[in-house]
Amino acid sequence: MKYVFSILGICIAYLATAQTVKISEEVNLRSYTQYEIIGKIKNQVMLLRVNNENFYVHAYNDNMGEKWNKEIKLDKRYPKVLGTHPYSFNSFLIFYRFKSKGDTYIRVQELDDKLKMMDSTTVKVYQNRPFAPSPELIYSQDKSKVLFFHVEGEKKIEAVVLDLKKMKVLWDRKFHPSDFNHSMDFIKAIVDNDGGMHVISQKDNKKFKKEENRFIIYHYDYVNDKSKEYFVSMKGLLWYDVDFDYDNMNQQLVASGLVAEKRTTETNGYFYMTIPPSNPQEYKLHHQEFNKATRTQLLGKELKEGKGFSEITVQEMVLRSDGGVLLIAERNKQYSRRSGVSAPVTAYSSTRYESRDRVDYYYDEILVLSINPDGSLQWSEVLHKKQYSQDDNASYSSYFLVKTRSNLRFIYNDVIKNESPVNEYSLTGVGEAVRKAIFSTDGKDIKLRIRDALQVAADEVIIPSERRQKLRLVRLIY
Repeated sequence: MKYVFSILGICIAYLATAQTVKISEEVNLRSYTQYEIIGKIKNQVMLLRVNNENFYVHAYNDNMGEKWNKEIKLDKRYPKVLGTHPYSFNSFLIFYRFKSKGDTYIRVQELDDKLKMMDSTTVKVYQNRPFAPSPELIYSQDKSKVLFFHVEGEKKIEAVVLDLKKMKVLWDRKFHPSDFNHSMDFIKAIVDNDGGMHVISQKDNKKFKKEENRFIIYHYDYVNDKSKEYFVSMKGLLWYDVDFDYDNMNQQLVASGLVAEKRTTETNGYFYMTIPPSNPQEYKLHHQEFNKATRTQLLGKELKEGKGFSEITVQEMVLRSDGGVLLIAERNKQYSRRSGVSAPVTAYSSTRYESRDRVDYYYDEILVLSINPDGSLQWSEVLHKKQYSQDDNASYSSYFLVKTRSNLRFIYNDVIKNESPVNEYSLTGVGEAVRKAIFSTDGKDIKLRIRDALQVAADEVIIPSERRQKLRLVRLIY
């Protein structure tokens, strides 16, 4: 969710190269107001706006002119929106919670393109909770299931899976893994297309314990109504960063990330792991060091033999149909420094002035590794960019990945300022990358939060813009 206030519907449209860009009129932002881009419902872009306990939906036409805005009623008892989800061609879902007599209710409403309620379901009731649970919503790869994941007291997992096709709760369970601490060990929770849950945590990823370094997976198999806990060893390796996903086509849990050799603060290569939940002892682990050319291209300099590097993060993993993956990592860092600017700090009856810390953000090269099913490297590519900003939480930095059948498109702001070219790298399945400028924000009074974009079709992306406490929605059509 992000911050916003009201919406007008005038748009600006222009062409740049082969793209069409259409921009809505500005929206006043207020600190107590939030918004979420719902998606495209019946050929209209829809936006949810939350102002305290008031909820509004705005609809835009093809030219990003506002067609209408309407208030919706969720519940009188302090409702809070958990998320939205495009459900069909002409409807969407809104998930929310509210409290009643000490209990917390999780509900979902299905609304059509004119906000008529088509269905409503209670997903879960958390009884007698002094603090209202706010479960994480996790979708299966085919978007047919959604997992409501909540951890109570660091140890107990409370999970519910909703079948979105039938709008019915598939299962509701509590789990007590034997060696689990959410804040210390948790990595990720996944729901597969069958409704099964996979909870991944880690243990002993430390230099002096690397022989015991392992991932612990708690798996609930809904189809066979069985749960089990198992671990997979890193076989004496350390890891720097990692991501997990479930490959539904090949029925396996997949992990990929950056491997560490001497310490977990530096990486010198990648690793790839496949785990069949039905037979986890048959898991496979492969790792490989980066070659000299890749390191030099990524860092812009040569490193001494055996030396690792840091300030890089695994951003996402794209599954290949053959069982391999594309691992995507990005170089980024931030520095805090004391400025000479003072801010007033009031304590009791006296006021003193303290200098503030300034934070510099750097988001640079993107590393893409195409890894074969056997763990070998098919190809690697470094996509060069240089992004710098200050005191903005890097809201305008990084990239958004547009996925199509023929290629991947990495969209990003060329520089972080009010007027900037918007560039993209188009990357083919064989690792060929082409960079081009797709449009410019000059004179458009927009500043794009590209990492918060939403892909609504194979050739269409909605990007929020925030500048001078004003919001605009930018529709990019290929």
